Amino acid sequence: MANKTNSIPNQSIKHGSSEHAVLLGLRKAAPEDIIVYKGWTLEDTTAFGVQATEAYIREVLRQKVNELEAGAPEVPAYAPDIWIPAETA
Repeated sequence: MANKTNSIPNQSIKHGSSEHAVLLGLRKAAPEDIIVYKGWTLEDTTAFGVQATEAYIREVLRQKVNELEAGAPEVPAYAPDIWIPAETA
């Protein structure tokens, strides 16, 4: 059962943090980067395959940057805490 005793504080990644950017596959753009959106670029543009168009990669980048900059989603007051199962060793 989810309750406050099961939750461990500060175990999640903050929205908009550098760790969040890494999870999204983003990094700060360098001057030599070709596909850039709001100062960010994709860590690996080849991950989408050789047939991915530049327009597709730009759209993926735009969506990921918007996700990074959107901030934490609103959580209803009645939502339970995140449940973390007890460790079994």
